Amino acid sequence: MASQVADPYGLSKQVDELTAQMMARRHGMSVVCLRYPYVGGFEERLLAHAARLTADPAAGARDLWTYLEVHDAARAALLALDVPGPAAHTVHLCAPEIIVPHPTEELLRRYHPTTVLRRPLPGRTAPVDTSAARRLLGFTAQNLLGQGAVTPQ
Repeated sequence: MASQVADPYGLSKQVDELTAQMMARRHGMSVVCLRYPYVGGFEERLLAHAARLTADPAAGARDLWTYLEVHDAARAALLALDVPGPAAHTVHLCAPEIIVPHPTEELLRRYHPTTVLRRPLPGRTAPVDTSAARRLLGFTAQNLLGQGAVTPQ
């Protein structure tokens, strides 16, 4: 059963993913639904976004303070094109650490107090399960923000 959605954006994602499942079944297609966080280049968007959310962490609570650099986002899309079918997959993507300089567990306790943690999230660990991206696509984000500067890998 599909999860309950709380807004039109979430509903549109759920409908798209159900459509992908139907197309995989009916037409033998391979479909990978990529769930992106906040995406941008370091110069034009991510550093400014990091500064905004550092000043006001509440503004990032809905997206769990996650991000992905645009080149990593494009690489994930290219990798998704090679996934064999027939099947439909939903894959969450993000950098392994959150964009703000605050401990993840502290932020979750403050802004999502009813959330039950299923695993420890030490330091600034992103609270998103990206294991399907690693398993299915061989994807791990490589372009990371670090201490206010780009740390290319």
